[in-house]
Amino acid sequence: MRKNNFHLIKGKKKEKDSRVEKLKRAAVWFLAVILFLFIFRHLFTWGYSRVASYFVNTYIVEERMIDNKFSREGLIVREEKLIAAPWEGYLLWAVEDGERIGAGKVVAEIVEEVSSETVEEEEELREASNSHETLDPLEVENKTGVMVDNIRENVVKGNMITARDYYQELKYFSQEVMVRKNFSSGKSKIVTPFSGIAVFQTDGLEDLLTPDNVNFLSYEQMQDFEPKIRKINSGERVRQGAPLVKIVDNYSWYFSVYVNSSQADKIRDKGRMQLSFDFAPGEEVTARLYDVDEDEDNKYLVTFIITQHLEGFYLHRQVKADIIYDSSRGITIPSSALVYKDGEPGVYSVEKAMVKFRPIEVVSSFEEELLVEGLSTGRLIITNPGFFKEGLYISGLGQDR
Repeated sequence: MRKNNFHLIKGKKKEKDSRVEKLKRAAVWFLAVILFLFIFRHLFTWGYSRVASYFVNTYIVEERMIDNKFSREGLIVREEKLIAAPWEGYLLWAVEDGERIGAGKVVAEIVEEVSSETVEEEEELREASNSHETLDPLEVENKTGVMVDNIRENVVKGNMITARDYYQELKYFSQEVMVRKNFSSGKSKIVTPFSGIAVFQTDGLEDLLTPDNVNFLSYEQMQDFEPKIRKINSGERVRQGAPLVKIVDNYSWYFSVYVNSSQADKIRDKGRMQLSFDFAPGEEVTARLYDVDEDEDNKYLVTFIITQHLEGFYLHRQVKADIIYDSSRGITIPSSALVYKDGEPGVYSVEKAMVKFRPIEVVSSFEEELLVEGLSTGRLIITNPGFFKEGLYISGLGQDR
């Protein structure tokens, strides 16, 4: 009997089921990866938003005045007259420090203890007092002129020590002429022939740093001055010739400062500007250009005249001042808020907790501030934009400032 040979033919259904299972598993993994990435992105964005809320710095846009200025150290120069002690004794003040007084006012008394040992000294003081009344006016004028010329000549040559010696000589001689003494019962009154502010603090530069002398000083000489601050309290014993009080002109005073060429040009163009001094923060005075002098090193000594009272101007000599030569009013933002998008300047504005780019036009810059157009007042902007990007949601804001 003939045998039939049978062959097993592999079915295709099982192969098809296997491929379907693989596709299903791949699809599930793909969807899982997509879901994971979506969740990760959402959590990352949420977390970044939460973290960003703690580090964001914001600024509320406002319209205000900003200043174009530069800061320099200079010298306050005043019209002031120094009164020295005409003899030794105990000082008793008759006025208050910083008080405005008129000419002929008794500013102090010097009390001497009368004893047998001081009779001879009192007689000498009386003789000295009488000699003051008989000084020849022409002699006074000539002698004073020679001393002033000697001071200026030595200042120009840079001989500041010699100039100071001549100044001391002039100061003592001036007291013989200016100070009137009424001596009786051991008491002497010192009367001022000047009007102004009585200032008890002296620095030894009263007759050297004057409006007439300041143009003779070089930049280096102005830096070399070392004030010798002295203030005598009531009841202290003073020696003859010791500086007691200075009478400061309260109608006008000066500020001299060295600047470069471009700054000198700006000052010349304006003529009148505002000054803000470090000893009176928050206050400004109007200053008018008094003189500009160029030295051999192309430095410019600029002197301003000020006719406004500023509390404490009579106590300070070397000070720092902001020289405000231009002011503008408009929309201002911190320069740190500026950001660029495709080369266009703008800011990141926070609107409904979303960061949005707002283009602006920068009109001018003033140190750390910008005068801009294209923003409305009250808008909240980010001042540290480097940590943020457009479209970011910020769940909380930093401190507004």
